[in-house]
Amino acid sequence: MRAGILLITLFIFVNTTSAQPPTGVEEIQPYTKTIRAGRAYIYGQFIQGLGFSSGGFSQYIKLYNLDDKHFYYINVKPSLRSKKLNRFHNSVPAGRYIIYSYEWTKSKWYGGLRTTEGVYKNATAKELDEKQKSGITIMESELERFTLNIESGKVNYLGTWNFTDDKPVFTNEKQIADEDMQDTYYFKFFDLGQAAVNIPQ
Repeated sequence: MRAGILLITLFIFVNTTSAQPPTGVEEIQPYTKTIRAGRAYIYGQFIQGLGFSSGGFSQYIKLYNLDDKHFYYINVKPSLRSKKLNRFHNSVPAGRYIIYSYEWTKSKWYGGLRTTEGVYKNATAKELDEKQKSGITIMESELERFTLNIESGKVNYLGTWNFTDDKPVFTNEKQIADEDMQDTYYFKFFDLGQAAVNIPQ
């Protein structure tokens, strides 16, 4: 189960870039036949860690584009749904990304508790929180990020993102995702069998 940890990020990298507004994430228009220059379509599945306690709140993965230096929020769990497995599909600028943070709200009697967790390969939000409380300073340069390449002009399959536990897991379950998405009006005129496979590494 996820720990309900409010992670306040104090790293230099975060403070110098977080002022930039999230831009450029769009819904895929129904029955689209082409992808605009410089952009890409993405799809995948997301397994959330809260379940019913997520209430009706949305959940987001915050991406940082290393090429255009902007943040992008991907809605990975829509509002008014509490199921564990959800699918996501968006139009985004192509480029090289890092997975920056996981942002979620846990339902409380007074409303909801908004939480932001940094996403790293070599440390969990819980571990970083414990070190911070112990007075240990962790620099951004010591932490390793998951990276992601989104190819221009293509449909990109990004995998199943499992955030059930403190450390996320990214797996290739493309056949399942394709069967789930192919007949929707988002990808009606695209062959998902030919989609570029770009799982976060």
